[in-house]
Amino acid sequence: MPTWGIILIIAACIEAVGLYFTGRFIFPAFKRVGKPLFYLGVTLGLAYWLGWWALIFVIVHPLIGIWAHITFCKKIGMDPLKGDPQKYREAQEAAMQNFAESMKQEKKDS
Repeated sequence: MPTWGIILIIAACIEAVGLYFTGRFIFPAFKRVGKPLFYLGVTLGLAYWLGWWALIFVIVHPLIGIWAHITFCKKIGMDPLKGDPQKYREAQEAAMQNFAESMKQEKKDS
């Protein structure tokens, strides 16, 4: 089996585990398909051109996602594994709205 095939299998297994635990928090629903396809597509490209070095992306990308998810859940007072998707969604939308407003304010100030 070629190197890129092995790396793609590793990435698919990691992505499947991640979706099993956090898939209910992904919205809108079409992103449940789009995000894994994008991740696996980037992995395939990196594996094809970089070989085994692509494993850095395969391992670091999900770790950053796990860290961000746990940090955000703690910030809103929710259990990262057993949280309420609706509460998570509302908190995420509020955080993005606050971010957009701060960017508008920053643009006005400069």
